[in-house]
Amino acid sequence: MPRKRKSSLSRVSSQRQAKRLAGSLESLEDAQLRRQEQAERQTAFRSSETPSQRQQRHLEQTERQAALRASETPSQKRQSTLRATETPAQSQQRLFEQAERQAALRAAETPDETQHRLIEQAERQSTIRASETPEQTQARRDVNAQLQDERRQNFQRNNWSVFNDAAFNYDPLIDYRNHRLVVIGLMDKACRFCSALKCNDGKVSLPLLGEPEEPLKTLFLYI
Repeated sequence: MPRKRKSSLSRVSSQRQAKRLAGSLESLEDAQLRRQEQAERQTAFRSSETPSQRQQRHLEQTERQAALRASETPSQKRQSTLRATETPAQSQQRLFEQAERQAALRAAETPDETQHRLIEQAERQSTIRASETPEQTQARRDVNAQLQDERRQNFQRNNWSVFNDAAFNYDPLIDYRNHRLVVIGLMDKACRFCSALKCNDGKVSLPLLGEPEEPLKTLFLYI
C-alpha cells in the first residue's frame, strides 16, 4: 500500500514553525533590520492616512490599551514591569522559550486543528486587507516592492549573510544556485596533494559530520 503524502497544510505548518524558531534565534543585527523594515512599512501606511483615519486609529489604540490595562491581573502587571527591564539577551532567551512551547503545541495538533487554525489566520488576514483604503494598499505594495528590490541587490554581495532566511523569503527571480559563493566549478581539477578528482579510489577520507550548531539543530528537532 503506497504511503500517504503529507497535505500541503502540514507542510505549511512545518515551514511556519521553522520560521518562528528562526525568528526567535535571529541575531541582534537581523532583528534590528527586521524592525527597520517594519517601521518603513508602518511609516508608509501612516503617511497615506487621512486626518479622520488617524484620529480614529489613535482613539482605538487608546481604548485597546485601557482595556488591556484594566484586565491585567497582578501577575500580568508584574510581568509587564519585568519585560520593560529586560536586557536584549534576556528578551532573546524568552522568545526562544516561547518558540519552543509554540512548536510543542503545533506538534501536538491534529490535522483538523491545524487546518482550522490556518483557515482562521487566512480569514484574519483577509479582514485586514479588506479594511485597507486604496492608498494604504498601494503604499503596502510599494514598500514590499522596494524591500524586494533591496533583497535582490543585496544578493549580489560576496557575503554569506545574503543567504540568511533566504528559504523563508524565497524570490523566484533570484538565481540562487549561480551565486559566486555557491558555484565551485567542475570537478576537473586534480588535488595537488593526492591527485584526486573525486575520491581517488578511496584514498580521500573526509571526517564525519558532527552535531549541527544552533539554530540549525533546533530547527531539525522541531520541524
